[in-house]
Amino acid sequence: MFSVFGTESVVAPEIVLLVLGGVLILFGLTSNVIKSYYLSETLLMTLIGIALGPKGLDVLRFVDPGWESGDAENERREVLMWFTRIIIGVQVLSAAATLPSRYLLQRDNVKSLTTMLLPLMTTSWLVSSLLVQVCLPNLRFAESLIIGACVAPTDPVLANAVVKGAFAENHVPNHIRELLAAESGINDGFGTPFLFLPLSFILNGYHPIPSLRYFFLHTILRDVVFSILLGTGLGYVARKSLKNARKLELIDRESMLVFSIALALFTIGVGRMLGTNELLACFFAGTAVNWTDKIRSEDLHSHFSEGIELFFDCSVFIVLGTILPWDSWLEPDVLPFPRLILLAFAILLLRRLPITLLLTPIIPQIKTMKEALFVGHFGPIGIGALYYTLIALEELPEEYESRDKTIPVVTFIILMSIVVHGSSAPLIMLARKVPYQWSSGAPTPVNHPVEIEANEQSEEDSSASVGTLPTERDPLLPSNRRKPRSIIFDDEDTEPISREVLDEVAQSIDRLPSSLRYPSMGDPDSHRHRIASAARLADASGNQASFRPSLRRGRSETVLRDAARVTVYDEGDYIVFDDAQGRTIARRVRSGSRAVQGVEGV
Repeated sequence: MFSVFGTESVVAPEIVLLVLGGVLILFGLTSNVIKSYYLSETLLMTLIGIALGPKGLDVLRFVDPGWESGDAENERREVLMWFTRIIIGVQVLSAAATLPSRYLLQRDNVKSLTTMLLPLMTTSWLVSSLLVQVCLPNLRFAESLIIGACVAPTDPVLANAVVKGAFAENHVPNHIRELLAAESGINDGFGTPFLFLPLSFILNGYHPIPSLRYFFLHTILRDVVFSILLGTGLGYVARKSLKNARKLELIDRESMLVFSIALALFTIGVGRMLGTNELLACFFAGTAVNWTDKIRSEDLHSHFSEGIELFFDCSVFIVLGTILPWDSWLEPDVLPFPRLILLAFAILLLRRLPITLLLTPIIPQIKTMKEALFVGHFGPIGIGALYYTLIALEELPEEYESRDKTIPVVTFIILMSIVVHGSSAPLIMLARKVPYQWSSGAPTPVNHPVEIEANEQSEEDSSASVGTLPTERDPLLPSNRRKPRSIIFDDEDTEPISREVLDEVAQSIDRLPSSLRYPSMGDPDSHRHRIASAARLADASGNQASFRPSLRRGRSETVLRDAARVTVYDEGDYIVFDDAQGRTIARRVRSGSRAVQGVEGV
């Protein structure tokens, strides 16, 4: 038995590093197969944590048994609190920084987020609290409100399953992905008022005037208003500093790789020193630093920073799997297990979905009933709930009798949410009978390196018209353009494709037969939106895109489906256009960029 904090077991942190490193190495070596089945990393890592934890092989033990009780030493909870705080802060800032610039100024976005943060989240909190009270009647209603507040926010780490990855890229419209990313990022910070309203009454002896005064001064003004101002100010200073450093050539590419993570850690540190809500500050810091298009996305989010985030995310769910309080769950005198199961599934079913369906008419970003069902279902409960639970235990008086029930209830709901939401994507794909992708070039939402192939165009292909629009026979590509080679670029030989041409291509996809379209969540315009996004990118920078398409043999209808889906990546020196299989079909070289692999700027 190995323990990190235990006093009775051997303290062997090197074993922890060995096991964590080995698990992550094995995951990395098989990640393409795992992602081809749309399996959730969080579910997999949680199961690994359970297998390696005290109830499995007992190889990893981060806390001693009984840590979840109110009598446990604060050191264990303090370490877990800081660990979860850092993970959530990094994810929240990352989610905000990767949103489109000025996202919070667009009217439809503001209306959608306001609706989801106020009536939707408030109703989710009250419904969850009532379900806790019904299933666990021994708790006071204030205690039920605390547990309901812990599980009300959407977890930003688990939300990545539908915001990033192959499933999100292929089957979730961009506007829904952006909405879920923004909501999961901001409502982790806005969960503070729901938590501290019942805590204010408990801490002030249920006296209404002192309780409301404490809630207004400490929660509304300090934790919400001041946090928004603090995060916005830090993000503004960071954006200006980065802009000036790049202008004066004071910063190199390597230092930009961890910019978003460094800013998140700095914001968390400043927020904790000032005693404010660091998660809300992180979100608005990320929003402010990405406020204009002058800071490109690769400056804030790179391969290296995504790798660090993946390491943090996998590690925290392995830790979660090892600390689950099985003894408390299986102790009938503490928590009746059947009631606990009923509570978890009732919360997952009723906490968010019904109110989302009711509010759909006033949420502009939700355009169809399928999207409403999707948004209502994907409100995962994860590390954010554990973090708020640890805060509640820190604030509750030591003599409070229900302290030992809070963590077991919340962690069981977290586990059920990980299982349900982590398995949703593969179950959806199985139900739709969509074939899985085994190609090593499966598309991912990261800024992957571009491979440029040599120009081996035949004379016939070279003489073909460049940028030919779809024909009636083949809406995407003339039959005489099909060649047994992959896509070729040659800026010297091809003509630039302007925004008008790209818009015309997007409109021409409407001529696709319905059987060959590849809609996402009932949105037939999802693939056209990506091409329109490419046009906006090309137009915004004043540059144009050049490409000459040619497809491999033997694809039949799959060629038409895949060619209708275009993903755009900002690679710094290039804007890159990829097809559904991750093959690069076009690129644009930024003005003033240096020649890369023999291709000059357009």
